[in-house]
Amino acid sequence: MQLFKAFGVDPFTVPEVSKVLQKAKNHTREKLIELQKKGYLTSIKTKIIANGAGTPMRRIFKLTSKALKIVKLLCLLL
Repeated sequence: MQLFKAFGVDPFTVPEVSKVLQKAKNHTREKLIELQKKGYLTSIKTKIIANGAGTPMRRIFKLTSKALKIVKLLCLLL
């Protein structure tokens, strides 16, 4: 629910989620990967251009239709 309220259908990164959930990045990354394995999130890796010092990769997550259906159901129940 917190992810949906903060981002809706927009993509998000681990640092953004850790700010919303107020948790450490590593802990948040682990939880997001668990949710991805359960089918609630999907992710892609994208290259971030960083001042010419290589090309670091960043994983961008997005809620799946399964997660959106559960959020809608929970909203109806509340």
